[in-house]
Amino acid sequence: MAGVVDVASVGYVAPVVNQKAPVLTLEACYNVQELKRGRYSVISHGDCDVVGAPVVIKTYDRPSLVPKKQKMATREAIVLKYLKSQGVPNITHVWSAYASQDRFHIIMEYCQGGDLLQRLKAAAAPMPEQQLAATIAGPLLRTLAAMHAVGVTHR
Repeated sequence: MAGVVDVASVGYVAPVVNQKAPVLTLEACYNVQELKRGRYSVISHGDCDVVGAPVVIKTYDRPSLVPKKQKMATREAIVLKYLKSQGVPNITHVWSAYASQDRFHIIMEYCQGGDLLQRLKAAAAPMPEQQLAATIAGPLLRTLAAMHAVGVTHR
C-alpha cells in the first residue's frame, strides 16, 4: 500500500500501539457522507464491510496544518488506541489511522446519537438532576478516573 504510513510509526509520541493488522484505508469504506466540517478536520460517516459496521472518518488536510496541529492529530489517534487497549470505558474504537500524501485519516467506531450537547438540547424537558448524574456525570467521571489511572489527562 504505497504512500500509507501507520500512525504508530510516525514517532511524535512513543508508539504505544502495536498495530499488527493491515491498515484499514478509506478505500474500504463506501456510502461516505460528510457530517461536519471543523476548523482542522472533516468528519464523515460511512459503511465498511471489513469491520462489519458503520464508521466515522475524521480527515485532516496535512498541507494546511502547522506541525503542532499535525502532531495533535497523530497524538489523538495514538492516545485513543492506547486508552482502548487499557480498558478505559466509553472510549470509541479506532479501527485505523494513517497518513497519505496530503491527508491524515482516523477511522473510528460510529457512535449514534450525536454529541452530548445535541442530545441535551433535543430533550423535550430538562433532565432531572439525579438522572443527569446517573446517565451523564457518573459515566463521564468514571472514564476520566480510568484515564488518569493509566497516565492520561484530558484538557
